[in-house]
Amino acid sequence: MKVFLVEDDLHAAKRLSSVLEEVDSTISIAGVCRSVKEAAQWLESHEAPDLIFLDIQLSDGISFELFHLVTITCPIIFLTAFDQYALEAFKVNSIDYILKPFAAEDLQKALSKYKTFYPSQRQAIEEEVMQELKKAFVPSYKSRFFAKINHTVYSIPTEEILYFCFEDNATVLVNNENRSFVINYSLDALESTMDPALFFRINRQCLIKIDSIKKMNLSSKSRMEVVLKNNKKELVSRSKTKDFRDWLDI
Repeated sequence: MKVFLVEDDLHAAKRLSSVLEEVDSTISIAGVCRSVKEAAQWLESHEAPDLIFLDIQLSDGISFELFHLVTITCPIIFLTAFDQYALEAFKVNSIDYILKPFAAEDLQKALSKYKTFYPSQRQAIEEEVMQELKKAFVPSYKSRFFAKINHTVYSIPTEEILYFCFEDNATVLVNNENRSFVINYSLDALESTMDPALFFRINRQCLIKIDSIKKMNLSSKSRMEVVLKNNKKELVSRSKTKDFRDWLDI
């Protein structure tokens, strides 16, 4: 079985090649490339391999670009350290998706899946794996914060939060009773921690929840003032205005 490897880390490519030949003696490494450009050139000038092991982040870009340069008909097993590309991977010729660092057992299972299911049951396996991936990669957002005031620790569920703001060199959580709690998070960290469907950072100092908005004052297309339920007023930064309007669908 001729296998083509696309991996920009030379050490990782050598290890992958070695482990593949260990777990399956029928494997022959047909070629190794480190970039999208090199891989496209190789595929255009060689007979199609039986299987491709494809890293996602390469030295000159994302490997999905390869599918815009050449026609690939053989199956692919993706390897990457980043799980956010999983669903995108299964839109192309993928039969498996392995997260780094991988073990020999991971490669063995992927090869077994290839031999068992490809190509006669490819569509069925893709649908099954896609459903599992959708379940596995649903983002997990923070649902509760704990904040200490003097000798008391308060539990604050996300449902009770109005907004977060940065003031007096601290990040403050304000709940729907207008109580303030200092928390050990930066606003940058909170942006990736909170559900983007519910929270939006309107400027450098304030991350608001959609339910906290009382009204908005529009002075122009590029200037917008948000009045929150506790009557706090915040200007939406010019750079955020368009995205904020899109978020509100107005």
